[in-house]
Amino acid sequence: MPTLAVITVFAGLCLLALGLPLAAFPRRTMETLERFPRNVNAGRVLATAALAWALWMLLNAQINWVNEHRRLVYILAPAAWFLVMFFMDELLAPRALGGIMLLAPMPILDAAFLESSPKRLVMVILAYLLAIAGMVLVWSPYMFRKTAARCLATTGQHRAWSGALLLGGLALIALGLSGY
Repeated sequence: MPTLAVITVFAGLCLLALGLPLAAFPRRTMETLERFPRNVNAGRVLATAALAWALWMLLNAQINWVNEHRRLVYILAPAAWFLVMFFMDELLAPRALGGIMLLAPMPILDAAFLESSPKRLVMVILAYLLAIAGMVLVWSPYMFRKTAARCLATTGQHRAWSGALLLGGLALIALGLSGY
């Protein structure tokens, strides 16, 4: 299991990866964000990642029923993937992104539980924010495009959001490298 410092640095790198294109290519990034909810290929890749991660977590959760019926889980997992890929392709990308955001808090909270520093609360709060955002995206995937359009409507908003993402990413990287 990765330590909270490693997870914090990784979260910071993710924020930088989101903020850099927004700062460097605001118009292109907005076009990409507008097309993202209906992007079937992105949805399939993210859904595959989310289902694989959920399966891995399920198999490692030490649940008696799952341990007793492991072969059935291995049969049902590809069936679930097939059903998602072929019957749920409408707005699959934001739903799958929401699924990943729902899975991400578990390793963060597991690592934060082992840390005694009060600085761990930064990552605990981030984990709960990820869970809330994931629930919203899974429940109402159309909110992704509406929120992106509302938050990035002007050049000033592009600069503000990209600056916030870049500063947040750098702060998390600094916290991960020195704080824990």
